[in-house]
Amino acid sequence: MNLDFKQSELSSFFSSVLQQLSLGELSVYLKMNLFQFEFQSCNCWCLCDIAIKPGADRNADPCTSRGCMWGKWTDGKVYVPYYIANHYSSREIAIITRGLESFSSISCIRFRPYQDGDHEWLSIESRNGCYSYVGRQGGGQTVSLSRQGCLYHSTVQHELLHALGFNHEQTRSDRDNHIRVYWENILDGQSPFSVLIWILC
Repeated sequence: MNLDFKQSELSSFFSSVLQQLSLGELSVYLKMNLFQFEFQSCNCWCLCDIAIKPGADRNADPCTSRGCMWGKWTDGKVYVPYYIANHYSSREIAIITRGLESFSSISCIRFRPYQDGDHEWLSIESRNGCYSYVGRQGGGQTVSLSRQGCLYHSTVQHELLHALGFNHEQTRSDRDNHIRVYWENILDGQSPFSVLIWILC
């Protein structure tokens, strides 16, 4: 499979996406997708909006190489426990809850509140930006939804998809085996197409 993206197609795609973003979402998108951050608070690296533990696997999708999927129950559903930190307002909790619940009508995913005895859960917190690990990590894993810029329905869904195991396909290390990116059509410093090489501390 070899897909060629022409400038007009990229412009049309990004134009339609950007028109759907509020100014706050656009600001967050630009900040989070153009830089690599190191967050001391989570002992992880963040590339775009994906948290990566030091010493992570170095293949195209490190999640699948170590079995990161959340287990499916006998009823065919995938139950993912979550805990929402108490520093959010009731309005902010409603936005997060709406994002969590949006998966149940279109998938087998069921997010449910954390219960005593859960060994793995999503810990939804307001940290530095919008980010998540990719897939099940074990124990309480951070999904950061900062109160300053991340509390939008689509952003909540996006970070939850990472927690479920979905990565950014355009950054896979084997991406160039499948598509051709016309770099000359991308403005300097504006590329969301940097390949993840997974070289970390």
